[in-house]
Amino acid sequence: MSRHKGIVKLFDERFGCGLITSAVGDDILLNKKSISAGHKLSTGRIVTFLFEAKSRYAYKIVVEQ
Repeated sequence: MSRHKGIVKLFDERFGCGLITSAVGDDILLNKKSISAGHKLSTGRIVTFLFEAKSRYAYKIVVEQ
């Protein structure tokens, strides 16, 4: 289990939304709230999330290191 702080990357300019999921996470905890892969959130929002490496999904989030 890893903890990361990141910012949502623009996923679709037409709707101005970011896709919150990870190339290595199908169980993501966002601000202590569990969300499923494909959950959408406004772009530009900084998020802190936890994930386990179990997913086949490959979407993007920008991670601050």
